[in-house]
Amino acid sequence: MTRQCLTVFASMLIASAHAHDAQAQDARVQTVLRAFENAKPTEKSLTFYTLDWATNLAEAKERARKESRPIFLLINTNITAGTSFYQGHT
Repeated sequence: MTRQCLTVFASMLIASAHAHDAQAQDARVQTVLRAFENAKPTEKSLTFYTLDWATNLAEAKERARKESRPIFLLINTNITAGTSFYQGHT
């Protein structure tokens, strides 16, 4: 009988410890998810990548003439870094 009581008591302690660990893990997961949500870029900050960019100067000149707008020329000389402003990878 004593052995059975000890087994039940030990099982209850283990179950309680697992429940506490699950709550602590859930709290950590929620903290990470909140940090992730706070770090995500906003729609407004991503509008740079949604602009209808021209991919070459000739196309830009033609569009600037048709739309009576200036040209914003962006030149990337760091070819080895794999940067592509047009595709949104910097």
